[in-house]
Amino acid sequence: MLHIFDMDGTMLMGTTASLVIAERTGTSTELHQLEEEFAQGELTTVEFARSLHQLWQGLDSEVVADAFATAPWIGSIPSVVEDIRSRGHVAVVLTMSPDFFADLLLDWQFNAVEASRFPALPLHGTLDEALILTPEDKPRLVARYADALNLQPYECVAYGDSMSDAPLFDVLPNTVAVNATASD
Repeated sequence: MLHIFDMDGTMLMGTTASLVIAERTGTSTELHQLEEEFAQGELTTVEFARSLHQLWQGLDSEVVADAFATAPWIGSIPSVVEDIRSRGHVAVVLTMSPDFFADLLLDWQFNAVEASRFPALPLHGTLDEALILTPEDKPRLVARYADALNLQPYECVAYGDSMSDAPLFDVLPNTVAVNATASD
């Protein structure tokens, strides 16, 4: 079995990695504006990522690690991942959030994390916009993992919370809404 987890709003309760980082960097006002524009369809995922890249020039790994450690995670993630792996199953995170935050989930023994790829911290490099994930990338990435593991769609379970998970939920028969609201 392949278990696919969304991060923002699903494992991170009521927030996103970007909002958690913004609280630590004093950029919450700017981030809330970006989130609103994104929610209204005024920004694409690439435009959102481009804005983050500009906003957080100089961001360091200590701030990111602190944001990760104090974020409002849903309970028992490491033990759930341990249970999944003990059964011989695979646990993967698919998120459009920055890799410098999401990759910290590897410490919780996820098999893999797929996230939008940013230049190494402190973000002074050029943003490769081709490496920024969109909701439509999720089914493609799951298909790649399923093929590599020789699994059929019915042998995959996706956990998500919002419309960004809809493309994946549309192609898999086993999906679980976690922390979702009626508007998600």
